[in-house]
Amino acid sequence: MKKSIALKYEDVCLLPNYSEINSRSECSTFSYIGGQQFKLPTIPANMKTVIDYDLARWMSKERYFYIMHRFDHNVHDFVGLANSEDWQTISISVGVKEEDEKTIEYIREMSPTCRVDYITIDIAHGYCKAMKEMIGYIRRELGDNVCIIAGNVCTEDAA
Repeated sequence: MKKSIALKYEDVCLLPNYSEINSRSECSTFSYIGGQQFKLPTIPANMKTVIDYDLARWMSKERYFYIMHRFDHNVHDFVGLANSEDWQTISISVGVKEEDEKTIEYIREMSPTCRVDYITIDIAHGYCKAMKEMIGYIRRELGDNVCIIAGNVCTEDAA
């Protein structure tokens, strides 16, 4: 039987190694997600208290990665506005319910004029049948034209 270990934030400390770098400007902070390059390897949480339309627009323009949250706004309107303004990157969140499938259908029906580059499946526990089915659904509907980020897993098996 495999023993599980649960760690909390306070249980983990990242220790830097010795470096001969004189300035952080000598280092590259670029990261690559789904074949695109972004300025930083960090992503703001896709929560309505963290990201909104204006911040997402700025981040897209400046080449920072973001994921637009899926609560209290119309995802269709967000995608439509971002496309009409020709954003560098369009990144949304969906869940695993029927309404989320309708969002994916909308994107498929509107393509190629309606582009979405990244879809994050945002559910609390990603190691489940519903996640697996939604990944398959998005891939069948949109093909390889979108990068899927399937979130909230914490074990090797789940990944």
